[in-house]
Amino acid sequence: MVEVAGDTAQVDNLFREFQELIVAGDRVKLCDRLAVLEETQRTGLAEQCLALYTCISDFAGPSGKDRRAHATLSVEQETLLQRVLAQEYVDWRVPRWCSGLLVLAVCDQKTLSGYVGAWLHSDLLNMPHRVLQVLNDRRPPWLPAFVRKQVKQKDYCIVSWSVERGLIRSGAIAPSDDEDYVNRFATGVPGYVGMRSPIEVRTDSLSDLPESISDVLLADPDLLNDVWRLFEAQNSGLERQETGWYETLKEFAEQGRLDRHRLIHASISALLRPARPAAQSGFAKFHEYLELTLDERAELWSDYVPLFANGSTSAAVAVAASEVLAKGKRLNAASFLEACHPVFQLDKKVVPGKVLKLIKRLVKEQPDCRGAAVTALIAGLNNVSPDVQEESLDLLETLADHLNASTRNELLAAAEHVAAALRSRIETLAAKSPAQTAESMISPKNDSAPRHSASQGRKASSCLPQIEALSPRLRTISGVDAAADAISQRLDPIPPQIESRFAPRRDPSQVVIPLASVDELIDAVSAFVEGCNEAMDVERILDGISRFHRDKPAGFEQRVAPLKKRIEARSDPFADTVLSAAINTGVPQLIREWLGMPAISVQWGEWYEMSYRFFRTRIREISYRLQPNDRIKPGLPLLSLPTHRGGWIDPVVLVERIATYAREKAIVSNNVDIAQALLRLSPDGCEQAKQAIACLKAEQKKDDWYTKNSLNALEFALGEPVELSWASRGLNYETRCLAAAHARAALGHPCDPPLPFTVPNATLDEDGSIRFVGPITNDAAFPGGLLLQAHSWDAAFPERESWGSSGTATRNWMVDWQNMVWPNNRAVACLLSIQFGHVPDSLNNLLDPDWTWTDEACRLAAWAMGTESADCKLRVTDAIVFGTSQRTFDPTLLGRHLATILEKLKLNRVAAVLAEAARVSPLHQWTVFTILDSTLSHISTVPRDLHHLLTPLLETATLLGRCVNDSSRAFLSSITGSTKTAKLAQQILAVSLDPQPMIVVRDLALSASLDRAERWGRPWT
Repeated sequence: MVEVAGDTAQVDNLFREFQELIVAGDRVKLCDRLAVLEETQRTGLAEQCLALYTCISDFAGPSGKDRRAHATLSVEQETLLQRVLAQEYVDWRVPRWCSGLLVLAVCDQKTLSGYVGAWLHSDLLNMPHRVLQVLNDRRPPWLPAFVRKQVKQKDYCIVSWSVERGLIRSGAIAPSDDEDYVNRFATGVPGYVGMRSPIEVRTDSLSDLPESISDVLLADPDLLNDVWRLFEAQNSGLERQETGWYETLKEFAEQGRLDRHRLIHASISALLRPARPAAQSGFAKFHEYLELTLDERAELWSDYVPLFANGSTSAAVAVAASEVLAKGKRLNAASFLEACHPVFQLDKKVVPGKVLKLIKRLVKEQPDCRGAAVTALIAGLNNVSPDVQEESLDLLETLADHLNASTRNELLAAAEHVAAALRSRIETLAAKSPAQTAESMISPKNDSAPRHSASQGRKASSCLPQIEALSPRLRTISGVDAAADAISQRLDPIPPQIESRFAPRRDPSQVVIPLASVDELIDAVSAFVEGCNEAMDVERILDGISRFHRDKPAGFEQRVAPLKKRIEARSDPFADTVLSAAINTGVPQLIREWLGMPAISVQWGEWYEMSYRFFRTRIREISYRLQPNDRIKPGLPLLSLPTHRGGWIDPVVLVERIATYAREKAIVSNNVDIAQALLRLSPDGCEQAKQAIACLKAEQKKDDWYTKNSLNALEFALGEPVELSWASRGLNYETRCLAAAHARAALGHPCDPPLPFTVPNATLDEDGSIRFVGPITNDAAFPGGLLLQAHSWDAAFPERESWGSSGTATRNWMVDWQNMVWPNNRAVACLLSIQFGHVPDSLNNLLDPDWTWTDEACRLAAWAMGTESADCKLRVTDAIVFGTSQRTFDPTLLGRHLATILEKLKLNRVAAVLAEAARVSPLHQWTVFTILDSTLSHISTVPRDLHHLLTPLLETATLLGRCVNDSSRAFLSSITGSTKTAKLAQQILAVSLDPQPMIVVRDLALSASLDRAERWGRPWT
C-alpha cells in the first residue's frame, strides 16, 4: 500500500500505473489494484482520472476521429489515444469501461451523482459486478447516503439492485425496509440473472454468474424472507410470467423451501390490497398458476367471497374459483348468489357474463335457490352493458313464477337503468302477477330521460322574447334562425357553420396579465424550470425578458443564484425535464442569456428539428433585443403576447404596442414577432383598430420607417386597400406578409387585387393524406413537422399504437403552445395531430365553443375514439359532449370520417365513447344516433365487431323514436343470420317512428344557439 497520500509524485506514479492498465484493458487487475487505495489517495487522483475518462470517452471511439480533428488536445492526450487506438480489444469500448471504473473508484459523491459524459452511468449500470467490487472495496463514509439517493433517482443512476444487495450482504450498508426496495428486489433479481448477456459482462473475466432466479435465491438464503414482501407491497415482480418468478416460487413450494399454503393465501390477500391494475392482474395470474386442487378451493371459499366486491380482477379470480367448484358440485348456491351482486357493478361485461352462466347452472341443479337467483338477476339489470341486462332479463322471464311483490317493485325500479329496447319487456314481466296492484307499482321514468342529470334547455315557446330582442344579423350568424326553422318545419337541427370572423374573443374573464416586474419574471422562470402547466406562461416569460432584461437592480445576482444552479441541474439534454424538452424551441437558451449563463451548444438545421423552426426564430429575434443597440430600446413589450387566453390578441392593443415603438423610435422586430401577432388577431375590435391606426399615421412623420412596414402589414390584415410590402431596404418580409394574408382571409376580407405570391394551405384529402398548396415550409403558420410527416410513407394514416401513448408531461405544454400559433385556424393543428398521433392535449383544439369542426377535426376525433389511451378517450368524450352542447360539429360529417377509418379502429372503444356521450341529454342522444346512422350509410362491408356500434344505435333510436336513413336501412337489411350483429340489425329496423322525443331535441338545439347569440351580443370591450 502506498503510504504517502498527498505526495504529488506518488499520485503521478499511481496515475501512470492505472493508465497502463486501461490501455491494456485489464479490468481484473485494475479493480484489484484499486482495492488497496486509501481515500486520500483517491481524492488526489480524482481530477486526472476524470480528465482521462473524458478524453477516452470523447475521442477513442469509432466516431472520435472526426471530433479529434476539431479539438485541441495535449501531447499526453494524443499519446494516450494513439496507444489505445493501436490495441486490439474484444470490444472497442473496453478502455472506456476501464476508465469508467477508475472514475467510480476515485471521484467524490457529487461528481458521481451528476452528469459525467454521455456514457459513464449507462456503462457502469451494465457492469454491476464490477461496480459492487469497487464500491465494496472502497466503502467511503458517504456510501450509504449515496446508495439511498442512487436507487431512487432516474437520471445518472449506477447502483442497481444487485449492487445494493451485495453491499447489504457484505455489511457495507444497512438493509432497506422501504416499499421501494421490494420493487427493486422484484425487478432486480430477474435483471441480475439477465446481466450475463450485456457485452460489458461477457467480455469480462467473471465466474459463478447466476443462470436463474433460483440460483440467486439459493446463493443468498436471506432473500427467501423478502419473497413474502412481493405480496405485501407495491411492485411489478409478478406482473408478467416471463420474469421467472412464477416458476421459481411454484418450484420452491413443491420442494418445501416455501410454504404452499402460505403462498396461496398470500396471493389472495394481495388481491384485496390497493395496487396498480397490472399488479392486480399479476397476482391473479400467479394464483391460477399455482393450480389449486378442488379441495384447496373449497377450503378457501371464505377467502374468495370478499374478492367479489373488490374490482374486476379480484372478482374474476372469485368467479373462476366458483366455476371450478360448480363443476365439481362443491359450490354453495346460497352463499354464491349472495356474494355475486357486486360483480354486476363492473363496467366490462366478461365477468358479469360468467356469473350469469353460473346462475343459470345453479338454478337448474339446485331449484331451491331460485328466489335468491331472482334477486341476483335484478342486480344484473343494473349493469351498464345492454348485453348483460338482456341476458339477466332472459333468465328472469324463466323465473317469473318466483317473483313476489318486493322483487317486482325492484324490477320496475331497475327499468329506468336498462336499455330502452328492454323496458317494455320488464313492464310486461312485472305485470304478470295477479296479486300486483296499481298502487304498489313504481312507475318507471320517461323513456327519453337522460341517464345523467342535464339541463333540458329552454322551450321554444318561451324563447320568443329573447329571439326577437336579437338583431337579424346576430340571429343568422349564431344559428338561431336555422334552429327556429327546424322547429317550425319539424326538421333535424343541423348545427350552424360558425364563422370565426364573427366570434368575439375579448372575454374580460380571459384576459392575460403580463408580468409586472423583474421579481415576477424571476418567479415565473423559477416555476417554469420545475414544470410547465400552461403554455401561456411561456409567452409571459418571453415578454417579460423582452421588457426587463436590462432591469437588474441591486442584489439581482444573489436573487437569481439559486435559480441558475437549478437551471444547470435540470439542463442535461438526456433528462426528461422541461428545459431538456424545450431546448429545440430555444426557450432555455434565451433564459440563460438573460441570466448571463454560458450558452448551450445546439446544432440546428437537421430535418428532424424543423418542427421548432418558427419558435427558434421568434426566440432569436427576442435575443437581439438583449444586445446593446440604440435602435433596440429596452422595456418594450412583444407585439405577439396574447391579450386573451387561447392565443388571441386584441387588435386595438396591437396598435397601441406599435404606437409605443413609434414613440420610442424603436425597430419593430423585423419579421416573426409581427407575423405571430397578426396570426393571433381577434375578429372583434378590428374597426376600433382601424380608427386607432388612422390617428397614429396622422402623428407619424414621412421618414418614420421604424414601424411603417409592421403597420402596413396590420392594415392589410384588417382589410384595408393597401399594398402589402414584400420587401423593404433589402429585407425579406415573406413571413409577415404570409401571416397578414392569413389574417386578412380569416377576418373575411378578399385579396383584391390578387397577391403577387401564393398563400400556402394544407387540407385533408379524401384518402387521409395531406393536400398542399404553396411552399408551406416558408410559412410561419404551419407546424414544421406537418410537411415532414406528410411526405413520409405513412402519410395517409397514423400508426394505431401512436394513439396509445400520451407523451410526457414535460412536452404536453408544447402542443398547447403550437395550438396558439394560429388560433383562427385549428384545422392545421388537427392535421398535424392526425399524422403524428399526438399527445392528448391535441384534442383541446376541439373544445373551442366558437369554431365549427372541419374535416381535419372530425378525422382527429374519429381516430381518438378508437384509442386505448384513457386520457385520449376522456378528452374525445368531453369534446363530443361539449361540441354537441355548443353545436360546433356536424354529426353526419363525423360519421363519414368514422366510416372511412372504421376498419382500423376497435369498435368497442368507439362505442364506449359514444354511449357515454349519449347519456347527457336528448340532444346528445340525437347526435350519437346521427353519427352512427351516417357511419352505416358510408360503409359496404360488415366489420366483425360491428355489434358494438349497433348497441348504442339501437339505444338512441329507441329513446328518440328515430328510424335510420335509407342507405343505412339497406345496409342493415343485408345482414342476415343468427349472429349478434344480425339480431341488433333487425331490432334497429323494427324501431317505430315517434316524432314526440324530437321536440325536446329541437328545443335544446335552439337553446344552445340562443346561448351563443346572447354571449356574442354582450358589450365586451
